Amino acid sequence: MKNRIFYKAPSGATADIIPFFDKESFHLFYLHDFRDVANHGEGTPWYHLETRNFVDYKALGEALPRGMVNDQDLYVFTGCVIKTDQKYHIFYTGHNPHFRKDGKPEQAVMHAISDDLSNWTKLPEDTFFSPLEGYEPNDWRDPFVFFNEEKKEYWMLLAARKKNGGSVRRGCTALCTSTDLKKWMVAEPLWEPHYHYTHECPDLFKIGKWWYLIYSEFSDKRMTRYRMARNLSGPWYAPKDDQFDGRSYYAAKSASDGGIRALFGWVPTKTNNEDAGSWQWGGNLVAHEIFQRKNGELGERPLKSIKKHLSKKTLYFSDTIDVDATGRCEFKKIDIQLPETYMISLDINMSKYTNRAGVSLRRNHTKDEGYVYIFDASRQRFAFDRFPNSPWHLENFQGVSRHLLVIPRKKYHLDIIVEGDVCVAYVDDNIALSSRMHQNEGQPPALFSIDGKTSFSNIKITTD
Repeated sequence: MKNRIFYKAPSGATADIIPFFDKESFHLFYLHDFRDVANHGEGTPWYHLETRNFVDYKALGEALPRGMVNDQDLYVFTGCVIKTDQKYHIFYTGHNPHFRKDGKPEQAVMHAISDDLSNWTKLPEDTFFSPLEGYEPNDWRDPFVFFNEEKKEYWMLLAARKKNGGSVRRGCTALCTSTDLKKWMVAEPLWEPHYHYTHECPDLFKIGKWWYLIYSEFSDKRMTRYRMARNLSGPWYAPKDDQFDGRSYYAAKSASDGGIRALFGWVPTKTNNEDAGSWQWGGNLVAHEIFQRKNGELGERPLKSIKKHLSKKTLYFSDTIDVDATGRCEFKKIDIQLPETYMISLDINMSKYTNRAGVSLRRNHTKDEGYVYIFDASRQRFAFDRFPNSPWHLENFQGVSRHLLVIPRKKYHLDIIVEGDVCVAYVDDNIALSSRMHQNEGQPPALFSIDGKTSFSNIKITTD
């Protein structure tokens, strides 16, 4: 299918999205992974999308071409876009995995300029590498540049690794400074927590009195997280819930139009398009709105334009459906044929002894299998999984969850947006959780409860 809301490159996959707002449009540059070396060659270029509503994406083609096999930027990896009075600038990672065997750094920061966001000129003379002292030579990537009004200079944040310390805890957010965007001086790291291998794709912004540093944890957890501080010198505090979305959402960066701030990440594909497959690098673009909660922490909610688009036609409505499953597990089928793109909205209220409850997607009632978004009172979390899972054999949805205080007799609102095999759920316009479904296409949804009664109300299924 042609993904409209959750954009996917037509040949290959959409990886790290670099967002930039300009002249009433969000410009989304992304790493295009062709996944076809035989026909497309090695390396990743940047491609360019434009949108004003997060529903319609205009594909503008290749923005930054990759280099040749002997060039530093065989892989044009993540970076940023900024605008000065005269020019647009891209700072990006030039990556060449073949250089290490020759004793040359794999990664460097590189620079390109443009007058129109479409035609870019690379400036190889501005390339610079990790300093010889203090930093690993092959981890110097993902530049994020902004103008520091207080210091009256440009700051560049980088995903880097120190040479000393625990071998898997050397990651830091490196800092470089410049007055002309051409020559950069390495300063002390902005953040050096000593507990990640690397924190990729740094992003920084301020709302009110708080600064927010977004990064992606390069580890087996594979999540986008954030820290917050009153000023850029720190200290950087960890909120109680420091993640955006779940482990099937990565490399997210944000941009604002002056009103909303949107977060753009990708939901990975799976090997062989199978539930048991491993999560891959790159997939479909998924955007959330992020906002500041009353306590200063950040939350996620669906973008209004997407909800409006998917609310044009009502396919199903019910005031209330009760599922009484005291001492057992019970599913109630919603007998409806669904299109490829739709939204489910409802309220859920679990009784005192209900263990788990939620919504099942693509539920095959003959085979008794499907996918679930589940409110789990026993583990105090909101999660995605297959249910029932295969006996002994592991379906690979481990860790696709969010911490959530699940309280009996409390009403929670749930929105689920589905397009093709990508699904995204939002609880109380506050947290998001994305995933994929590869089986049972065309099967209807169901409501379920385990070990107690659950009341579902205001159940609505809509589409465009």
